[in-house]
Amino acid sequence: NYIANPYLVAKLVELLFAMDPALQPRARNLYEKFANNKIAEFHLMNALIKFYVDVESTGSSNEFYDKFGIRYHISIILKGLWKRPIHRQALIMETKGEHFTRFINMLINDTTFLLDESVDTLKNIRDTQDLMANTSEWEKLPREARTSRQRQLATDERQCKSYLTLASETVDMLHYLTW
Repeated sequence: NYIANPYLVAKLVELLFAMDPALQPRARNLYEKFANNKIAEFHLMNALIKFYVDVESTGSSNEFYDKFGIRYHISIILKGLWKRPIHRQALIMETKGEHFTRFINMLINDTTFLLDESVDTLKNIRDTQDLMANTSEWEKLPREARTSRQRQLATDERQCKSYLTLASETVDMLHYLTW
């Protein structure tokens, strides 16, 4: 509520993500101070859930793709805080809040989108690999076409890995939130 600029809020989320001891063990003391702060205990879950929902439209030209990175960071933060009884209770209390239904809806929609994109990308990867395996057909293509297909293959492989990482984290969050 104190920071209206979604870009700045996203940077704060990125900072919290970077402090996670699972990712940065040297930040454990800072993380502990933050996680045990009374303000965080009472307000952080609400703020994270609200921003997860609000990041759907930030006004950025890349907002559609940026939201997945931000939501991934939020999911890692929530996973770490879920292990703490006070924060788990705060998240359970959020289920009665105004943003929780939209939050769950967005989790499900994100999972569907990411898995759908993964399958499409895997198909493209397979098609290119099959073409490359057929040496006679591959050699018939002009050099520029082969180079372009190889670049697209590398891009598809990176995208697929990213989509599956995000989808896996989202499904994991659905799992522990409903356990």
